[in-house]
Amino acid sequence: MTAVVGNLHAEFRAFWHPVAWSYEVTTTPMAVTLLAEPLVLVRRSDGRADAYFDECPHRGAPLSFGRVENDELVCAYHGWRFGSDGRATCIPALGSDATIPARACLGRPSAVCERYGIVWVSLETPRVPIPEWPDDDDASLGRFSPVAHTSRVLAAYQTDNLLDASHFPFLHVSLSDRNPLIGEQTIVDQHRFGFSTVQRKLADDGVSTEGWLRYTCVVPFTVMLRSEEPDGSLRQSFFQAIQPIDQHYTRLFFIHRVPDTDPAVLAELHAAEEIVQQEDLWMTAALRREGMPLVGAPDLHVRSDGNAILYRRVMRNVFEDPQDIAAK
Repeated sequence: MTAVVGNLHAEFRAFWHPVAWSYEVTTTPMAVTLLAEPLVLVRRSDGRADAYFDECPHRGAPLSFGRVENDELVCAYHGWRFGSDGRATCIPALGSDATIPARACLGRPSAVCERYGIVWVSLETPRVPIPEWPDDDDASLGRFSPVAHTSRVLAAYQTDNLLDASHFPFLHVSLSDRNPLIGEQTIVDQHRFGFSTVQRKLADDGVSTEGWLRYTCVVPFTVMLRSEEPDGSLRQSFFQAIQPIDQHYTRLFFIHRVPDTDPAVLAELHAAEEIVQQEDLWMTAALRREGMPLVGAPDLHVRSDGNAILYRRVMRNVFEDPQDIAAK
């Protein structure tokens, strides 16, 4: 079993990952990279987003250099045309009556879908579905999304940070007046590839309840956080998913729902959240780790790191031998 987690592992290919905001994918081919695999994204005339490996079978030219014409992807190098099924429909140099080789076909990921305004890709058959986020179905809530920052950060430690509340009053200036003491945590649900917990936020007196933090994590890199008032009503809801680009870089997709639709309020919250994200990126990019250990040192866990411990526990299941799973 893998003992230290980096950004690139073959096991991650069988999970859903975000690769673009839906609005970014148009009829102009868009280049993205997932798990060091170059992909090209295009939007078809029926509104559907498609993804292919970004390589023409002729000479390996990036198809993202090309264009979409009559709903076909046209390579910029020799003009080869490909239909939505990935098969070549025309090789101009051979003429319109030529027989097209069977190998003149684009490779494509196992699955592509859109949810929450994000385009998701699974390079191989996904082992778990994209997680449910009930708050996104509530039309009464306001919504905004900070910039999807690309940064030199390990995806696992970025996820670890998203699951951690104990850093709030120290790393984030806007949260510096919070009581740093973490209340008790309860595991609400735990399964092979994820978990849900609830943490009680303590008021300044260290006894009464200031609010609740409800975390849901689905491996490898998706976290939902619902911040609630003491009576359980919604304060803020966050959806956070990380794209592992290559060995070093990631892109964080972040959606924020709040019980307010006033544009001025949303703009103020948006600006504040951008600062929080920059503070998080500043620190996680500076962590002196080449990978996240799933067991033991060098990380030192204490009682307030309950979510981090659970995260490593379910991440171990990603790398468990399927034969061992079947034996259980």
